[in-house]
Amino acid sequence: MNPTFRALAAEAELAAEHLGIGATALSKANYAQQAYYDEAFFALSIGLERSAKLCILLDHCARSGGAFPDEETIRQHGHKLDQLLIAVDAIAIPIGAMRLPRSDIQDAIVEVLTLFAGNVTRYYNFQFLSGTPKAPKGATAMWFERVIHAVAEKHYTASRRKRAEKNAAEIEARAGGKIMVIQHDESGADVTSITQGSLATALNQATTPYVRMYVLQFARFLANVIDRLWPLAQKVRGEDIPDLGEIYALFRSDDAMFRTRKTWTTYE
Repeated sequence: MNPTFRALAAEAELAAEHLGIGATALSKANYAQQAYYDEAFFALSIGLERSAKLCILLDHCARSGGAFPDEETIRQHGHKLDQLLIAVDAIAIPIGAMRLPRSDIQDAIVEVLTLFAGNVTRYYNFQFLSGTPKAPKGATAMWFERVIHAVAEKHYTASRRKRAEKNAAEIEARAGGKIMVIQHDESGADVTSITQGSLATALNQATTPYVRMYVLQFARFLANVIDRLWPLAQKVRGEDIPDLGEIYALFRSDDAMFRTRKTWTTYE
């Protein structure tokens, strides 16, 4: 296996696996296990950034007779996920690839992950404790208010909300005086009753499949662009270019799979 082939395959595997780690962590995240949010943001920001830069590298290779861009060309994109995704969308147009998914929910996802990737919200807790916060809120609070609430508005039906409220009231009536609840939700608000905890759990269960779906639609977009690009690069570089589409094959699944599958890994 030549070094170029090995480096490209390793980069694609790393990026794709981080996308899977992020999607899996989102499946586990909730108000009582908030560390999974940071795990998801960290992995997703890495997976999206590296996948987007891989698209830029392959596009440059295909259009320049086989030459790869220099390190400075790649570095100039930094960690700005919003700009990277727009750059890949421009690459997608002439090769007939899938376009960048755009909606209010997805714009919010990109905004939060871009701030996290650029360290604006990643170290919020340390910044707050030191007295010099650079962000008005942490990434989890922003995600909860901008992404989860928007998903709930669209997908958390009135009938399901009513069932959740009835269930919460029944649990409170049976055990409210026996159990002490001391928690806080993703926005930092106190959760001090069984009713609040039950409603927070119901909200999480209703929204998580759709949050994961919207996030993985970005992975599908990048997987589709890479699948179109690697054969073009292979035409000019020959055996230096591996079948990168195979590495990203998992992320070309449909929305139903994105909503129902909780664990995502390319090592299967």
